[in-house]
Amino acid sequence: MGLIQALYWFAFIGLLLFSWSRSRGILHPHFMFCAMLFILASDFMIRGMDDQNLQGILESSLTGYQLATLATMIGIGLSTAIVRRPYELDSRVTQPDMQISTTTARYLVIISIVIFAIHTGYRLNAVDWSFQELFDTMLGPRDTRIWDQPGASGARDPVYQLVSGMLLLAASALAFVLFSRQLIASLLAGLLFAAILFVLITDGSRTQAIIPMASLAIFGLMSFRGVLAKAVLLLSVTVLIALVTSAMILFRAQGLEGSTSSFALTYHQDDSIYRLWSACAFADFSNRRWDAAYFFYYIIANPIPRVLWEGKPLLSEDFFGGYKLFYVTTTFMGEWVSMLGVWLGFAASFLFGNVLYRVFYSAQRLLTQPFGLPAYLLVALYIYMVMRSMPNISTFIFAPAAALLLVYFARRRKAAAPQFSPSQTGAAGGGPAWSN
Repeated sequence: MGLIQALYWFAFIGLLLFSWSRSRGILHPHFMFCAMLFILASDFMIRGMDDQNLQGILESSLTGYQLATLATMIGIGLSTAIVRRPYELDSRVTQPDMQISTTTARYLVIISIVIFAIHTGYRLNAVDWSFQELFDTMLGPRDTRIWDQPGASGARDPVYQLVSGMLLLAASALAFVLFSRQLIASLLAGLLFAAILFVLITDGSRTQAIIPMASLAIFGLMSFRGVLAKAVLLLSVTVLIALVTSAMILFRAQGLEGSTSSFALTYHQDDSIYRLWSACAFADFSNRRWDAAYFFYYIIANPIPRVLWEGKPLLSEDFFGGYKLFYVTTTFMGEWVSMLGVWLGFAASFLFGNVLYRVFYSAQRLLTQPFGLPAYLLVALYIYMVMRSMPNISTFIFAPAAALLLVYFARRRKAAAPQFSPSQTGAAGGGPAWSN
């Protein structure tokens, strides 16, 4: 292990311990935000200097980029720790209630079935309603999937993106129902959850496959009381995530049948941090910069379907230049570096990270609302995706937006329902989820 790699481990372990001492809860936005920063850097922390993107970068320059990256990320983690709003101190946020009525559990299962059916139907329509071809294509290389390919204009189908976002919401809702203590609904939820997880795994996207499994772990930790049960659940989900992400390497590019690799447990986070340093090197030795106005114009215009706006802006290989390939990410830091240069880029990244945290921080109020926990987790996914790449501000807005709408309607329905005292319902109060 090199000195810089060891320094990353020391700094991030210290940051996570500091955040835990402040937050005292895995759902607190600051602890989750620091964990996201850790995940962005984890590939380098595990693999060290073993990446082809570092070839050709001067050692002295690379050390400067690595230290600047570390300072920016740790600086974001420390500076966001001072963010405290009155409602965090006064509302006494409680542990989310995992008990829901039989009717509510059935509604969630039915809605999830409808979402899954629409998603499956959309794919079947792309392969002329052949189940065999659908199954074979799902197990094939990712770039052969007709339903998820860019059109002639280079843009992906916004309807399919919306349906895919709803599928993630359905998976989180089903994980919630699994721990609702409603036998029939839980059984149906378990079967449908497994089917959706299979779809997400074959899609080859690590993040989208991990989120439902992580939701399962979090809901279980909220539901179980015994330490042993929580430990077994956490270990089981961790092993499952390790097996799933390692298996994805076998078929992400070549497909399951075309793969010649043998299975092995492998940690492989996106190599975005290496590509960030490659972008830094390009910025240092080139006067070329991304057009920031066009970049954010693209983000704002992105949710509008190209069918309605044929001339909508598009980010092409010519726009990215030597900073990155169109299908990879360089994190939000790499994108700021591509627009402003190395040092101004890292300064802007620090400010952007603080703004992003404030958005996430405000979402903690969801935990006091009906179905707020699944919505909160989808907001967390959204924040992480924006960390990976800023165009995700608009690309991945559909799932959290749908979750917020669900919370809104659930809150309205709860407000309209007859209110009963705890003695009538047998409800028990919860303790604070975290303290400050």
